[in-house]
Amino acid sequence: MTLRHQLAAIVVVFYGAASLLAHPGSGLAVDRRGRVFFADTGGGVWRIDADRRLTRVNDSRFHWLALDPDGRFANGRTPTSSFGDFVRASTDPPIVSSSDFPIAFGGDGALYYSERGRADRRVQLVRWTAAGDRSVFAVLPATTERGPLEWINGLTAGPGGSLYYTENTAIRRVSARGEISTAAVNVTVTGCVEIPGNEPDTGVFLRGLAVTTDGTTLYRFDRSSKQFTSFRPDAGDPAGSKRARMRTVAVDRGGDIWVGGVGYLGRLDRGTGRFEQYFADPAQPSGLPNSEVQSIYTDRRGTLWLATAAGLARFDRATATCTLFTEAEGLPSNLVNNIMEDRAGNLWMRTARGISCIVLVPWPGTLNPSKSISV
Repeated sequence: MTLRHQLAAIVVVFYGAASLLAHPGSGLAVDRRGRVFFADTGGGVWRIDADRRLTRVNDSRFHWLALDPDGRFANGRTPTSSFGDFVRASTDPPIVSSSDFPIAFGGDGALYYSERGRADRRVQLVRWTAAGDRSVFAVLPATTERGPLEWINGLTAGPGGSLYYTENTAIRRVSARGEISTAAVNVTVTGCVEIPGNEPDTGVFLRGLAVTTDGTTLYRFDRSSKQFTSFRPDAGDPAGSKRARMRTVAVDRGGDIWVGGVGYLGRLDRGTGRFEQYFADPAQPSGLPNSEVQSIYTDRRGTLWLATAAGLARFDRATATCTLFTEAEGLPSNLVNNIMEDRAGNLWMRTARGISCIVLVPWPGTLNPSKSISV
């Protein structure tokens, strides 16, 4: 049986802001009480209360700040780096301020920041926990369309464990696996204010950026027109926008963009610009599982796989149906988080109870639950 589907128009997740002063503070955050915090390189970290009262909360005159939504860094260790300084600018809410590079708190509660590698001097994104554990999350490309990459200007967390960062005229995405892709490049802004002290031909200088917090809006950047198109993919879904909140974004081998949510799957046709949506339907047992799509992967055969909270789903594009593999077929857990493919074409998955491998052999194949699933 087929899934109900609808046609609409397109998607991605971010916005860039041009700087107004030479090396201005780029840190800006709003806490759960609606208070606004911002970094001022001339005066420190400030707070604007609901009654519009302005209060300086810290005198660290740094460029960037990040608000810790989970409170882990209220008493946690701040990073140490030979490339810059970090201070705890506030404990209510916990705010970390950075002198020389952008910072952001990820969905996992860790603090992410950029710095230069000591050996090759390449820009890298570092993950730092409140316990003081440090690891390199991703090493960024050495060069870009405009030459060597010496720094990044802004950093923010995205859905599905991803990060987004800005260069002068580009926005890049780093997936939860550390894979880097381009969201927008050669961005232009009509009527952009020139930065005092910079050369007239500097043009756009992207710094701070943010991602929609509810995951219901995607943006497409048209390189020819240099314009963004927004799209909310929940239109026509009887379950409403809650189910269509996007948890993951992926590009298949044909260049189409896929997004997943709770009982939701969408595909952007790069050729036509049309967006096709699929919704879970309890009346369709072979349809999309009514659970969260954690990640999307296309293997070398062109098969689309969905990591969901109900198991591993193989999506048939021709019939818009799913074949679901669960603990009954040998998975250690129905909660599948990520999917990757090895050189032999086998699929590896991270589940709630460990790593599992699917050996891809001609269907129906044989099952070996103690080692793998054959499909």
